[in-house]
Amino acid sequence: RSIETVGGDIDKHILLNAAHMDDDPIFSVDGDLAFNWWYGDNGCRIAVTGGHLSPADVNDDNTHGLGNHFAINPLTCKVNHPQWAFEISNIQNCPLQTCRNVR
Repeated sequence: RSIETVGGDIDKHILLNAAHMDDDPIFSVDGDLAFNWWYGDNGCRIAVTGGHLSPADVNDDNTHGLGNHFAINPLTCKVNHPQWAFEISNIQNCPLQTCRNVR
């Protein structure tokens, strides 16, 4: 769990007609880059601090970014539920109501 940049975006290029921008966990928020953000039985490889960063002891499936892992021990990489083992990188692909509308 580390925040590795300071000062937010240096440069950002997004197509004017890009789809799903309202719920994109990377391009819909500003902030610094957070790496290996583990929390509860989940983890996210790359997230943005302007989005939701769950506290370490909260298992809410609500930190979204690139390389999300759900139902896994993020410290040992032991999978708890194989159907949730790997990435759900976009919020629109999350089947849980609790992770809707959270960036």
